[in-house]
Amino acid sequence: MKTHWTISALASGCLLISCEKKDSASTESSSDASDKSSPSLAANKHASPAAEDPSSSVANEEITEVFLEAHKDWPSQSSSATVLEEIEVMKGAVMASVGQPDKVVDFLTSAPNSPRRLSTLRTVFAQWVKSDPAAAKEKADLLTDSKVRSVARMAVVSNTPATSDSELTAWIHSWPEDAPEQKMALDILERRANPNAPHVCGPECDQHAAAGK
Repeated sequence: MKTHWTISALASGCLLISCEKKDSASTESSSDASDKSSPSLAANKHASPAAEDPSSSVANEEITEVFLEAHKDWPSQSSSATVLEEIEVMKGAVMASVGQPDKVVDFLTSAPNSPRRLSTLRTVFAQWVKSDPAAAKEKADLLTDSKVRSVARMAVVSNTPATSDSELTAWIHSWPEDAPEQKMALDILERRANPNAPHVCGPECDQHAAAGK
């Protein structure tokens, strides 16, 4: 069974993805014959199908590339875009970040500042930290705009499981002491350990931003 992906960008900024699976009788019969002669091979094949078929990860990377190519002029066009157009592009960016989040972050940071851009960055980092926390942390630290960096760091902190708090604490303490988000980040960890601890809020409070407060 072979998977064929078709990925295209719509004018609205969203991505249209279709998938078609085609039978390959000769390939399957040959594979079955090999499996019969090697029971261990057959067991591995059925135990870990993802390792045998990397089409999903390849498709995710293609999604990112298609989105970036379709919106390569967005940084210059965004100033004249309508709110609806920007919303659609930001939705596409979140979807495209599943494949190559670092490239989508670069795309977002190259665009003019707007509340929707910051909200999208927050969402991208919130997703990214769940699949590759080390890469998400590294990227957040490398962002040069202080406000964008603060949003990214707080998204990472807020969406990292409590089981990783010791590692998270070390990362937070590696930030410069004058980083405004450091106190807020440590406050989040304190409230996890002590739910009744007072809440320290600031302009980049991820909790209140998500709640619209």
